[in-house]
Amino acid sequence: VRHEAAAVYAAIAQAFPSEGRVFVIVSLGSFCANLDAIQSLSLRVASSPSPMPKSRFRRNNEQNDGTSTAEELMKHQSTLHGNALAVSMLMHEFPHIMGGVATAIVSKVFDVVGKLL
Repeated sequence: VRHEAAAVYAAIAQAFPSEGRVFVIVSLGSFCANLDAIQSLSLRVASSPSPMPKSRFRRNNEQNDGTSTAEELMKHQSTLHGNALAVSMLMHEFPHIMGGVATAIVSKVFDVVGKLL
């Protein structure tokens, strides 16, 4: 599904380059926000004490903090992956459309790469 959504954005960028550029800048910002969230959640999980063994007979209305943290991590990871895929597909389109790659996008890409390294 994420791949198809990214393909749609790439097609839109061919017809409307300025909209594609705006989307890339917003997606890179979202990428950074999700990366920060993943890092903070990972630190929280790493610093928490060892989890208690799971009870085999737990009521459905009881919340397990480890599960909610894992679900939150998965949500951020999925969003990060979708943003990265869309940006990647759009970056391949920009050299072929009028105006090329905007300097604001290049600057934002280097910011994101710096966080990943």
